[in-house]
Amino acid sequence: MNFNQLRVFDALARQRSFSKAAAELSLSQPTASVHIQNLEQDLGIKLVEQLGKTLHLTPAGDLLFTYTKRIFTLANEATRAMEELKDKGKGKLQIGASTTPGTYLLPLVLSKYKTLHTQVDLHFEVANSALITEKVAGNQLDFGLVGHSSTKNEQLTYTPLWDDTLVAIFSPQNALAGLKNPSPSDLHAQGLIMREQGSGTRRLIEQAFSKFGVELAPAMEFTGTEGVKQAVIANLGVSIVSKASVSYEEQAGALIVMEIPELELSRQFYLVHHKDKTITPLAQNFIFYLEQAANA
Repeated sequence: MNFNQLRVFDALARQRSFSKAAAELSLSQPTASVHIQNLEQDLGIKLVEQLGKTLHLTPAGDLLFTYTKRIFTLANEATRAMEELKDKGKGKLQIGASTTPGTYLLPLVLSKYKTLHTQVDLHFEVANSALITEKVAGNQLDFGLVGHSSTKNEQLTYTPLWDDTLVAIFSPQNALAGLKNPSPSDLHAQGLIMREQGSGTRRLIEQAFSKFGVELAPAMEFTGTEGVKQAVIANLGVSIVSKASVSYEEQAGALIVMEIPELELSRQFYLVHHKDKTITPLAQNFIFYLEQAANA
């Protein structure tokens, strides 16, 4: 068993096609087939089988694939680390964030970072907390910034960075506009407009209401906070969102924003990182930059 054989097997396990695996590695298809045959002979066990036109991994192949994924993840990390050691100002970072910090917090922070580090290639994506956490755990992202950690993934480390407060929002035309201290039941009676399942904001709200024995049945659901805000502005219901997301609408008088002390709606945004992933010099510098921004 050698590194080249494992590389061909890893490509074949991902592509499930000899022709596609060979093309990925710039090999001829017969050469790729020979590598797999030699690997099976060296190990004394069948790794792949062709059923009709479909290629499948055997149980031994499935097990070996779990190892090759780790082997080549580490190999790619080692290459990146060596490049970054030559020049800490260059490299690639893949960053993800849940919707609230990704929309209302990180863009300005990353803009300032890029101004200082012009040769760093930043890949940035925004999705709900569940998806970002899943991608960090699967090594598709180097870091994630998420707003809720009640269901922690044991593969990840969670470092608190920013504090956040959730507030109730409603239209000036809503019946709650005349109340000084609306209760959780008042909010629920008006019809709660909620984020989608998988949202950290939604999980926190559901947990807060459950303490009052209220099982939420959202009046409407939206993917992302912007849709939620527009529905509330149109007085289709009320909602609870991050305070950071409604500063403009509050100043403009489009929304009434109110804290609800009974619900204890506060949280932290966490930087998540895979426990087994090597933190390169470039990544260390980026973490330090985020910590400074959070404490500014």
